[in-house]
Amino acid sequence: MADKNLSEATQSAAASARQAAAGAQEYVGKSADAARDYASKGYETARQYADTAREYATKGYDAAREYASQGYEAAREYANTGIEVAGRVSDNLSEFVRKEPWIAVAAAFAIGYVTARILRRLSV
Repeated sequence: MADKNLSEATQSAAASARQAAAGAQEYVGKSADAARDYASKGYETARQYADTAREYATKGYDAAREYASQGYEAAREYANTGIEVAGRVSDNLSEFVRKEPWIAVAAAFAIGYVTARILRRLSV
């Protein structure tokens, strides 16, 4: 009888241990699945953030390139305008000197005289 009770107790303990092991295995499986899901979601989220960052960087680069191009075009246009103005002034001055040489010589003398006086006062 004691052997029978001991045998039943052993079998009961073994069954309980099997149930506990099965429950633990089930929880471990669920935990692994949950961890896999979280890792997958984290990877997807990180990839979405990286794609968004790449998209914004591309847009920023394109905008900067366009602004630089516009600035270059504006500077070139401004320089061409300056060259045109300088050419017209030069043409007008040349024409004036041909038509009124004595006035041009007198103006050049006056400009030189005033410049020399100013430089002399600054050097003292």
